[in-house]
Amino acid sequence: MQKSSVQVRAIVNGLVLMVMTLGLSSCGSDSAPAPTPTPSDTTFTVSGSISAAGSESVEGVIVRVGSMSDTTSADGQWSIIGLAPGTYDVTPTKPMLTFEPTSRAITIATSNLAGLDFTATKVTSTIRPEMVEIPAGTTMIGIRQGYNGGDGGSGNTHPAHLVTITRPFQIAKTEVTQAQYNALMGSNTSHLQGPNYPVVGLRLIDVATYCNAVSDAEGLRRAYIITETEVIWDPDAPGYRLPTEAEWEYAARGGLHSDTVNTHGG
Repeated sequence: MQKSSVQVRAIVNGLVLMVMTLGLSSCGSDSAPAPTPTPSDTTFTVSGSISAAGSESVEGVIVRVGSMSDTTSADGQWSIIGLAPGTYDVTPTKPMLTFEPTSRAITIATSNLAGLDFTATKVTSTIRPEMVEIPAGTTMIGIRQGYNGGDGGSGNTHPAHLVTITRPFQIAKTEVTQAQYNALMGSNTSHLQGPNYPVVGLRLIDVATYCNAVSDAEGLRRAYIITETEVIWDPDAPGYRLPTEAEWEYAARGGLHSDTVNTHGG
Protein backbone atom coordinates (compact mmCIF):
# COMPACT_ATOMS: atom_id res chain seq x y z
CA MET A 1 0.00 0.00 0.00
CA GLN A 2 2.84 2.37 0.81
CA LYS A 3 4.28 1.86 -2.66
CA SER A 4 0.96 2.66 -4.24
CA SER A 5 0.64 5.77 -2.09
CA VAL A 6 4.03 7.06 -3.24
CA GLN A 7 3.11 6.43 -6.86
CA VAL A 8 -0.13 8.34 -6.50
CA ARG A 9 1.64 11.23 -4.79
CA ALA A 10 4.23 11.38 -7.56
CA ILE A 11 1.55 11.49 -10.22
CA VAL A 12 -0.41 14.16 -8.38
CA ASN A 13 2.72 16.24 -7.82
CA GLY A 14 3.56 15.85 -11.49
CA LEU A 15 0.13 17.07 -12.54
CA VAL A 16 0.34 20.06 -10.24
CA LEU A 17 3.80 20.92 -11.51
CA MET A 18 2.63 20.68 -15.11
CA VAL A 19 -0.31 22.98 -14.46
CA MET A 20 1.91 25.44 -12.62
CA THR A 21 4.44 25.41 -15.43
CA LEU A 22 1.76 26.11 -18.01
CA GLY A 23 0.39 28.88 -15.85
CA LEU A 24 3.79 30.51 -15.50
CA SER A 25 4.52 30.28 -19.20
CA SER A 26 1.33 32.15 -20.04
CA CYS A 27 1.85 34.95 -17.50
CA GLY A 28 1.98 38.39 -19.08
CA SER A 29 0.28 37.26 -22.31
CA ASP A 30 -3.37 36.96 -23.28
CA SER A 31 -2.70 34.51 -26.12
CA ALA A 32 -1.35 30.99 -26.28
CA PRO A 33 2.11 30.39 -27.82
CA ALA A 34 2.12 30.04 -31.62
CA PRO A 35 2.06 26.39 -32.68
CA THR A 36 5.13 24.95 -34.34
CA PRO A 37 4.45 24.58 -38.09
CA THR A 38 4.04 21.02 -39.27
CA PRO A 39 5.62 19.90 -42.57
CA SER A 40 2.22 20.07 -44.30
CA ASP A 41 1.88 23.76 -43.29
CA THR A 42 5.30 24.74 -44.68
CA THR A 43 5.69 26.22 -48.17
CA PHE A 44 8.77 27.23 -50.11
CA THR A 45 9.99 29.54 -52.86
CA VAL A 46 11.79 28.57 -56.06
CA SER A 47 13.52 31.10 -58.29
CA GLY A 48 15.90 31.51 -61.18
CA SER A 49 16.55 33.47 -64.36
CA ILE A 50 16.28 33.27 -68.13
CA SER A 51 19.35 34.46 -70.04
CA ALA A 52 19.57 35.12 -73.78
CA ALA A 53 21.96 33.21 -76.02
CA GLY A 54 22.00 36.23 -78.37
CA SER A 55 19.85 39.34 -78.69
CA GLU A 56 16.61 37.62 -77.69
CA SER A 57 14.21 39.40 -75.37
CA VAL A 58 13.73 37.37 -72.19
CA GLU A 59 10.80 39.44 -70.98
CA GLY A 60 7.44 37.68 -70.93
CA VAL A 61 8.70 34.10 -70.55
CA ILE A 62 6.14 32.04 -68.62
CA VAL A 63 7.78 29.68 -66.12
CA ARG A 64 5.48 26.93 -64.80
CA VAL A 65 6.05 24.87 -61.67
CA GLY A 66 3.21 22.45 -61.08
CA SER A 67 -0.04 24.42 -61.23
CA MET A 68 1.69 27.74 -60.46
CA SER A 69 3.52 30.12 -62.79
CA ASP A 70 5.38 33.41 -63.02
CA THR A 71 6.21 35.69 -65.96
CA THR A 72 9.71 37.11 -66.30
CA SER A 73 10.45 40.81 -66.25
CA ALA A 74 12.91 42.49 -68.65
CA ASP A 75 15.90 41.15 -66.67
CA GLY A 76 14.68 37.55 -67.01
CA GLN A 77 14.19 36.97 -63.28
CA TRP A 78 11.36 34.80 -61.99
CA SER A 79 10.20 33.38 -58.65
CA ILE A 80 7.26 31.34 -57.42
CA ILE A 81 6.22 31.29 -53.77
CA GLY A 82 3.89 29.06 -51.80
CA LEU A 83 4.98 25.65 -53.11
CA ALA A 84 4.37 22.66 -50.86
CA PRO A 85 7.09 20.01 -50.45
CA GLY A 86 7.12 17.62 -53.39
CA THR A 87 8.56 16.88 -56.84
CA TYR A 88 7.90 19.26 -59.74
CA ASP A 89 8.90 20.03 -63.33
CA VAL A 90 10.07 23.59 -64.00
CA THR A 91 9.25 24.52 -67.61
CA PRO A 92 9.73 27.89 -69.39
CA THR A 93 7.76 28.76 -72.54
CA LYS A 94 7.54 31.71 -74.93
CA PRO A 95 6.61 31.74 -78.63
CA MET A 96 9.61 31.86 -80.99
CA LEU A 97 12.05 30.78 -78.25
CA THR A 98 13.54 27.43 -77.32
CA PHE A 99 15.17 26.77 -73.95
CA GLU A 100 18.19 24.86 -72.67
CA PRO A 101 17.40 22.78 -70.77
CA THR A 102 13.79 22.43 -71.91
CA SER A 103 12.72 21.52 -68.36
CA ARG A 104 14.17 20.85 -64.90
CA ALA A 105 12.96 18.26 -62.40
CA ILE A 106 13.19 19.48 -58.80
CA THR A 107 12.35 18.12 -55.37
CA ILE A 108 11.41 20.53 -52.58
CA ALA A 109 11.96 19.09 -49.10
CA THR A 110 13.14 21.45 -46.36
CA SER A 111 14.36 24.69 -47.97
CA ASN A 112 13.88 27.18 -50.81
CA LEU A 113 15.54 26.52 -54.18
CA ALA A 114 17.35 29.18 -56.21
CA GLY A 115 19.54 29.23 -59.30
CA LEU A 116 17.08 27.40 -61.57
CA ASP A 117 18.39 29.05 -64.73
CA PHE A 118 17.65 28.55 -68.43
CA THR A 119 19.14 29.87 -71.68
CA ALA A 120 16.77 31.13 -74.39
CA THR A 121 17.50 30.88 -78.11
CA LYS A 122 15.40 32.48 -80.84
CA VAL A 123 13.88 30.15 -83.43
CA THR A 124 15.55 31.10 -86.71
CA SER A 125 13.50 28.89 -89.03
CA THR A 126 9.88 27.84 -88.91
CA ILE A 127 8.78 24.31 -89.70
CA ARG A 128 5.90 25.51 -91.85
CA PRO A 129 2.96 23.11 -92.24
CA GLU A 130 2.53 21.85 -95.79
CA MET A 131 -0.53 23.68 -97.10
CA VAL A 132 -3.11 22.63 -99.70
CA GLU A 133 -5.05 25.17 -101.79
CA ILE A 134 -8.83 24.73 -101.54
CA PRO A 135 -10.92 26.54 -104.20
CA ALA A 136 -14.17 28.34 -103.47
CA GLY A 137 -17.31 26.35 -104.14
CA THR A 138 -20.54 24.84 -102.86
CA THR A 139 -20.94 21.46 -101.21
CA MET A 140 -23.33 19.44 -99.09
CA ILE A 141 -22.23 19.06 -95.47
CA GLY A 142 -23.77 17.17 -92.59
CA ILE A 143 -25.35 13.71 -92.56
CA ARG A 144 -28.37 12.64 -94.58
CA GLN A 145 -31.37 11.62 -92.50
CA GLY A 146 -31.46 7.84 -92.23
CA TYR A 147 -27.75 7.33 -93.05
CA ASN A 148 -26.62 4.28 -91.05
CA GLY A 149 -22.88 4.50 -91.55
CA GLY A 150 -22.33 5.71 -87.99
CA ASP A 151 -24.25 6.87 -84.95
CA GLY A 152 -26.48 9.12 -87.04
CA GLY A 153 -24.86 12.33 -85.84
CA SER A 154 -26.38 14.95 -83.60
CA GLY A 155 -26.91 18.68 -83.34
CA ASN A 156 -25.97 20.57 -86.49
CA THR A 157 -24.56 17.49 -88.29
CA HIS A 158 -27.99 16.82 -89.79
CA PRO A 159 -30.00 17.30 -91.78
CA ALA A 160 -27.47 17.59 -94.60
CA HIS A 161 -27.44 21.07 -96.12
CA LEU A 162 -25.66 23.11 -98.76
CA VAL A 163 -22.94 25.58 -97.84
CA THR A 164 -20.99 27.93 -100.08
CA ILE A 165 -17.33 28.73 -99.49
CA THR A 166 -17.07 32.18 -101.05
CA ARG A 167 -13.30 32.46 -101.35
CA PRO A 168 -10.38 30.02 -101.67
CA PHE A 169 -8.28 29.17 -98.63
CA GLN A 170 -5.29 27.05 -97.65
CA ILE A 171 -5.43 24.25 -95.10
CA ALA A 172 -2.64 22.12 -93.63
CA LYS A 173 -2.30 18.75 -95.35
CA THR A 174 -1.97 16.95 -92.00
CA GLU A 175 -2.49 17.69 -88.33
CA VAL A 176 0.17 19.93 -86.77
CA THR A 177 3.04 17.69 -85.69
CA GLN A 178 4.87 17.97 -82.39
CA ALA A 179 8.08 18.90 -84.26
CA GLN A 180 6.28 21.83 -85.92
CA TYR A 181 4.69 22.92 -82.65
CA ASN A 182 7.86 22.58 -80.57
CA ALA A 183 9.91 24.60 -83.08
CA LEU A 184 7.91 27.67 -82.08
CA MET A 185 6.53 26.90 -78.62
CA GLY A 186 9.45 24.97 -77.09
CA SER A 187 7.47 21.97 -75.83
CA ASN A 188 4.02 20.38 -75.77
CA THR A 189 1.98 18.39 -73.28
CA SER A 190 0.81 15.53 -75.53
CA HIS A 191 0.67 12.32 -73.49
CA LEU A 192 2.29 10.33 -76.33
CA GLN A 193 5.49 12.07 -77.43
CA GLY A 194 7.08 11.87 -80.89
CA PRO A 195 8.23 14.48 -83.46
CA ASN A 196 5.83 13.25 -86.16
CA TYR A 197 2.89 12.61 -83.83
CA PRO A 198 0.07 15.18 -83.81
CA VAL A 199 -0.18 17.65 -80.95
CA VAL A 200 -3.18 16.81 -78.73
CA GLY A 201 -4.74 17.98 -75.48
CA LEU A 202 -4.35 21.72 -76.12
CA ARG A 203 -6.64 24.44 -74.84
CA LEU A 204 -8.11 26.95 -77.29
CA ILE A 205 -5.74 29.63 -75.97
CA ASP A 206 -2.75 27.33 -76.66
CA VAL A 207 -3.92 26.73 -80.23
CA ALA A 208 -4.50 30.45 -80.83
CA THR A 209 -1.08 31.31 -79.40
CA TYR A 210 0.59 28.80 -81.73
CA CYS A 211 -1.31 30.11 -84.76
CA ASN A 212 -0.26 33.66 -83.90
CA ALA A 213 3.37 32.52 -83.51
CA VAL A 214 3.37 31.02 -87.03
CA SER A 215 1.84 34.25 -88.34
CA ASP A 216 4.55 36.29 -86.57
CA ALA A 217 7.29 34.11 -88.05
CA GLU A 218 5.98 34.74 -91.58
CA GLY A 219 5.18 38.42 -91.10
CA LEU A 220 1.39 38.00 -91.32
CA ARG A 221 -1.16 39.92 -89.29
CA ARG A 222 -2.38 37.76 -86.42
CA ALA A 223 -5.77 36.11 -86.84
CA TYR A 224 -6.44 35.97 -83.09
CA ILE A 225 -6.74 38.63 -80.42
CA ILE A 226 -6.06 36.98 -77.06
CA THR A 227 -7.21 38.55 -73.79
CA GLU A 228 -7.23 37.22 -70.24
CA THR A 229 -10.75 35.86 -70.68
CA GLU A 230 -11.33 35.12 -74.36
CA VAL A 231 -9.93 34.40 -77.81
CA ILE A 232 -11.33 36.61 -80.61
CA TRP A 233 -11.00 35.73 -84.30
CA ASP A 234 -10.34 38.56 -86.74
CA PRO A 235 -11.85 37.17 -89.99
CA ASP A 236 -10.11 39.84 -92.10
CA ALA A 237 -6.60 38.96 -90.87
CA PRO A 238 -4.48 36.84 -93.27
CA GLY A 239 -2.69 34.97 -90.46
CA TYR A 240 -2.97 31.31 -89.47
CA ARG A 241 -6.11 30.09 -87.70
CA LEU A 242 -8.33 27.06 -87.19
CA PRO A 243 -10.65 26.20 -90.09
CA THR A 244 -14.35 26.76 -89.56
CA GLU A 245 -16.54 23.66 -89.33
CA ALA A 246 -17.80 24.25 -92.89
CA GLU A 247 -14.25 24.77 -94.25
CA TRP A 248 -12.96 21.64 -92.54
CA GLU A 249 -15.75 19.41 -93.82
CA TYR A 250 -15.61 20.96 -97.31
CA ALA A 251 -11.85 20.26 -97.49
CA ALA A 252 -12.14 16.76 -95.98
CA ARG A 253 -14.82 15.74 -98.50
CA GLY A 254 -12.58 16.78 -101.38
CA GLY A 255 -15.53 18.18 -103.31
CA LEU A 256 -17.53 14.94 -103.07
CA HIS A 257 -21.18 14.89 -101.95
CA SER A 258 -20.83 11.73 -99.86
CA ASP A 259 -21.68 10.73 -96.31
CA THR A 260 -18.04 9.94 -95.48
CA VAL A 261 -15.13 12.30 -95.06
CA ASN A 262 -11.38 11.77 -95.22
CA THR A 263 -9.95 13.04 -91.92
CA HIS A 264 -6.40 11.71 -92.36
CA GLY A 265 -5.04 13.82 -95.20
CA GLY A 266 -4.55 10.89 -97.58
